[in-house]
Amino acid sequence: MGGMIIGSISVNKSSTAYDFAALTEYDVDLDDPAGTMLNTDGTIRVHTGIDTTTGYFGGFRGYLYSAWQDGKLTEDQYNLLRSVKTSDKDGGIVHIQFDSQVTALLQDKVQMLCSGNTLNVAKERGGDDVTILSSPYEDPVGACVIIASGEVLEEKQDKVLKVMKAFDKACADIENPETKESVSEYCAEFYNVSGWTADSQETFFNSQYWDICMMKDVEDFLIRKAALLDYNDFDPTGRIDYSFLEAMYGDDPYTYDPATGTLI
Repeated sequence: MGGMIIGSISVNKSSTAYDFAALTEYDVDLDDPAGTMLNTDGTIRVHTGIDTTTGYFGGFRGYLYSAWQDGKLTEDQYNLLRSVKTSDKDGGIVHIQFDSQVTALLQDKVQMLCSGNTLNVAKERGGDDVTILSSPYEDPVGACVIIASGEVLEEKQDKVLKVMKAFDKACADIENPETKESVSEYCAEFYNVSGWTADSQETFFNSQYWDICMMKDVEDFLIRKAALLDYNDFDPTGRIDYSFLEAMYGDDPYTYDPATGTLI
């Protein structure tokens, strides 16, 4: 048996799934990607730094896909912006690991980031030179998907359940007003990143609904994300194991509803 998805740790509290940090001088307008992310000759004006091994890669491509479908990009512009820059070919995406993203942005090696709490660090360090932007398109997202290998699922089910319960306790401490501050202080000290404070961490915590989630329609979500990564024949059937979450909470899947601000 191969690896299985067994849960999602958190869900964004915003109906906009992905935020960006951009250098203010470039005046990026996510409602006008062709006019602000490309030069008049069609070449790349704004390169976006992303850790392409993470979900932000699919998230940024999702934004571009929606812009293309909305008529704000031609197919050629869409394909150029969604491609990864290499040594011999330009592209709108530059692969940068999380710990190098802020420096790359502030040194103008890239002009925008699609990431997580790195965006807040970039804003705190860059001040008015950095602008936080939000995608104008809705895209449901589970912020952290939990995956276990087939071997672990077969041989260490008790340990997997203990890990899930530990995640559940951690999420409860983040959501609890009486413990959130101390958890934020611990995380900021653990990260030990210049400009990242306990207040920064708490702001990030407040942007998510922290829980061990079973996302509704997760199969459709996975098919869409796989297509954005060019896995067009992806079949999620048999790739999700709800049994551990069912053992903890029952068998009703749920996800975050941005209209009501609750898990449903």
